[in-house]
Amino acid sequence: MDYQLLLSYKRDDYIDSIRYLRPPTGTNREYEVVECAQDSLANLRILTETELEGWLSDNTTTASQFLLGVSRGSRQTGNNPAFPHLDCFSSDSLPLSHSLFVKVLSALGLPDATPALLHSNSTHFQWCTMGPSDKEQRRVGLVMRLASRGILESDMTLSAAYSPATGTVTAFLHGCTSDQQEEVGNKLLAFSPLFAHPLLLSVILAEMRLDAIDHWRRSLWRLLLDVETRSGQTGAPTLHAASQQHQMYDKGQDYWVRVAMDALTVMQLAAGMEDHANCLKLILSEMTSMLSQLPEAAGCGKTSRLVKTGWLIKQKVQSLSHGLDITISGIQYIMKRGEAQQSAVYNFTAQQDSSMQKDIAMKSANIAHSAKLDSSAMKGIAVLTMVFLPATFMAVGTLPSPVGTPPLTHAGV
Repeated sequence: MDYQLLLSYKRDDYIDSIRYLRPPTGTNREYEVVECAQDSLANLRILTETELEGWLSDNTTTASQFLLGVSRGSRQTGNNPAFPHLDCFSSDSLPLSHSLFVKVLSALGLPDATPALLHSNSTHFQWCTMGPSDKEQRRVGLVMRLASRGILESDMTLSAAYSPATGTVTAFLHGCTSDQQEEVGNKLLAFSPLFAHPLLLSVILAEMRLDAIDHWRRSLWRLLLDVETRSGQTGAPTLHAASQQHQMYDKGQDYWVRVAMDALTVMQLAAGMEDHANCLKLILSEMTSMLSQLPEAAGCGKTSRLVKTGWLIKQKVQSLSHGLDITISGIQYIMKRGEAQQSAVYNFTAQQDSSMQKDIAMKSANIAHSAKLDSSAMKGIAVLTMVFLPATFMAVGTLPSPVGTPPLTHAGV
C-alpha cells in the first residue's frame, strides 16, 4: 500500500467516496488518483500538482476530508532513520513537494503550525480558534504530535480543522506505516457517524498509541519473568520452560553479566514506556478540556450535532484514560520488580565474589604456613652444616697420605 488515502464524508451520515493518491515516481510530478465513489466503478485520473490542489479543495466546504498516510510502500526511496524496517516516511520527510504541501494545507484550511510539527521531536497536543469571531468564518484547529523517540514504532503528526458553519472536518495525517494507515482508515469507517467531530481522528490515534504502549508492557513483563527465572533470585513463580532452556548455560561470570544486562534493559525500557504513557495522559487531559470548551468556542448550542457527538467522544476519552492508568500502574510495578531483581543479582554475585575471596585467602594462609615449615627445615640444615663443617675440614686435613703421594701442605696456615 503506497498511496495516500482520502476519505470524503457527507453530512448525511454516509461515506461519499474513498480516494487513493499515489505519489509521483519520476520527474513529471504527476499523481495517480483512484476514485471509489458509492455505487460506481473506480475511476483512475492523472493529475498534475496544480490540478491536484483543485481536486483536494473541490468538496472541502460540503464534506469532511481525511487525508491519511502516506506510506512509502513498495516504492520506498530511502529508509526511515529511526525504523529502517518500516515503510513510513520520517517526520520531516514528505511525499509532496514543499510548494504543494503548503497549497494542500491552505486548501484544507489547516492550522499554520502544521509545518513546525514535522520538525518537532516532542509529543504534544494543542487546539485553538482560527479566523475572525464571526461564526460563518470561524474555525477550530488542532495539532497533535506523537513522537517515537526511537522506541515506539509510532511517529505520527496530525493537523485538523473544524468549520462550525458547514459542520465539516479536514485533517492531514503524516508518518503512518501501511498497516497503521489501514487501521486508521478502518476505524474511521467504523465510527463514521462521528465524522463531524474534530477530535475523532485524535482519539483514534491516542487509542493506537495506548495499544502500542500496552504491547510493550506485556513484552517487558515476559522479559522480566525470564530474567527472574534465569537468576533464580526470586520467590515468585518462574517460567519452567525457560528454566529448562537456560540449564544449558554455564553459570559463570558471563552468565550473570547477561542476566544483569537484561534486568537493566527491562528497567530502561519500562522508564521509556512510562514517559510515553505520561505524555499520552497529558494529551487525554487536554482533549477532555477541549471537549468542555469546544461548543462555546465553535458558537454551537447545546442541541447541536457537535455536542451530541462530543458526548460519545468524551466517553471514549474517559475509557482510554482509565486504561492508561492501569497500564502506567503495570509499568511502574515492572520497574520496581526489575530494580529488586537487579539488586538481588548484584548481591548474589557480590556474595559469590566474597566467598571466592575467602577461599583465596584461606589458600594463601595455607601456602604461607607451608612456606614457614620449609623455612624452619632449611634453618636446621644450615645449623647442622655450620656445626659439622669445621670438624670435617680438620679431619680431611690430618688423613695419612697414600703411598707415593706427597703429604698435603697448607700454605699460609
